Amino acid sequence: VKERGVLFIQSDSTLAEMSLPVPVLANGRPCTKKRGILMHFLTMEEYKEELCKDDFEMVAVGKELAKAVEEYKQSEELVVMMKFRCGHIACGTTKLVPDYNLCKTLGKEYFEQAGSAVQLNIDDV
Repeated sequence: VKERGVLFIQSDSTLAEMSLPVPVLANGRPCTKKRGILMHFLTMEEYKEELCKDDFEMVAVGKELAKAVEEYKQSEELVVMMKFRCGHIACGTTKLVPDYNLCKTLGKEYFEQAGSAVQLNIDDV
């Protein structure tokens, strides 16, 4: 397991599209592409080196993100940062569900199969 860090979630869908319970737009038409997310676990150093140097907007949440990463309870919580195609960026701390040991086992299995990132296709369920 890496040192303390953040689960970075990104999507080429907008927040509005990702918020829909089914892939049907407000006008009744289906979404034109499948919705999905790509997840990476990053240390704060990786966040600075990999995200901030290419995307100045990511710097805007840096202070809040650093504070969250420094203060979260590793066995109970996870820091999450999200970025969507519409430009929406958010970060915060969430409770681990299921418990830490199961999350650790599942995370290890997913990342061993997928490499450094895991892709989830929301509409393939």
